[in-house]
Amino acid sequence: MKKKGFSLALTLWIVAILSLLSAYYLNYGKKVVKKSRELQTKLHLVLEAESMVELIKFYGSTGVLVENRIENRLLGEKIKSFPDKLFIDSRKMVWDNSTIILQDAAGLIDINDKEVIAEYVAENKEKKAIIKDSMSDWYDYDDFSSLNGAEKGYYTGNHYSLPVRNEHYFSAAEELFLIRGLDHLSKLQQKKLRSNLILSDGGGTYNFFTLKDDILKSRYALTSNDMEQLKKAKAKGLEVFKNTFYTLNKRHSMSFEEDGMYPSSILRGHIITSFKNIREKIEFVIDFNVKSEEKIFEVLYYKN
Repeated sequence: MKKKGFSLALTLWIVAILSLLSAYYLNYGKKVVKKSRELQTKLHLVLEAESMVELIKFYGSTGVLVENRIENRLLGEKIKSFPDKLFIDSRKMVWDNSTIILQDAAGLIDINDKEVIAEYVAENKEKKAIIKDSMSDWYDYDDFSSLNGAEKGYYTGNHYSLPVRNEHYFSAAEELFLIRGLDHLSKLQQKKLRSNLILSDGGGTYNFFTLKDDILKSRYALTSNDMEQLKKAKAKGLEVFKNTFYTLNKRHSMSFEEDGMYPSSILRGHIITSFKNIREKIEFVIDFNVKSEEKIFEVLYYKN
């Protein structure tokens, strides 16, 4: 009797262990299937995002850039649901699974534009003068400091290595944040400025139709109330916006070489393709004004 009871208990234990093992492998199998499906979805989103970038290349190279948008009616027959205009002022546009964000380079801050950078970062004349003079001293070829600038002595004393100086241009935001006046910006300030910088051959000319709001505000000395008026005016149309802008502009002295209503040929873009909690993001900068027999656009930056 005892042997039978022991055998039954052993059998029950074995059954219980096998049941646990079965449950474990079943759960593991579900996780594997889930991961496989997520991987398949991720690969599909990667392909979809890359296809969207290719579509933007075609759209920009065969379309027309005007004011704050690209217009293109060539896709209507092939992709009827795709819009015949894409805005280039950082507004979000959604199509299928993708969010498209395009920004005209003329609506960003050129990395070598000391005037606009100083206006954007500094709140008083003294700090603006330090930034402008220090930027000039950083990329000039001599060691003579400007009135408010900084030369070799300042950076040596602050334990900087200076392999990138005296090149007459800035090649990256990291270099910009080394110079006097910009070297003490907080991480949040650096992030904000970096998000508005563009490095391209088309810099130095600004399109107030596509300028990001915070740059527009600092460049033309506008108040928060001014910006609210401009926001309402833009909703009514670009002509109303233009007239309101000319009325509110505190800077007054505008140069036709630097200020205008025309977009550049260079666009910075973000494509975010998502499904449920899975997403793929691609960032790029494309120049659509390439004068070459071999190509009609040039990808200046691409990251995914």
